Amino acid sequence: MKEVHNTEIAAIQYYENAVSIKQKDYVKLQCHCVLCNTQLELKYEKLDCFEIKELASCPQCQIRTRTKAYPLN
Repeated sequence: MKEVHNTEIAAIQYYENAVSIKQKDYVKLQCHCVLCNTQLELKYEKLDCFEIKELASCPQCQIRTRTKAYPLN
């Protein structure tokens, strides 16, 4: 059974080491829509015991911007 979890916006706005302009630009690219600059909604699915999948989508544009699977080692 797949579990889907939404992140809370407050949980993804804090970046301890984003101090330089390049780091801040990277965080903005990863967390905001490149078309409209809206903050992305992140969802996570548990694929199995060893892998989760991240889905990032823009609520304004209604497009999926990223889908990536991460191994849990």
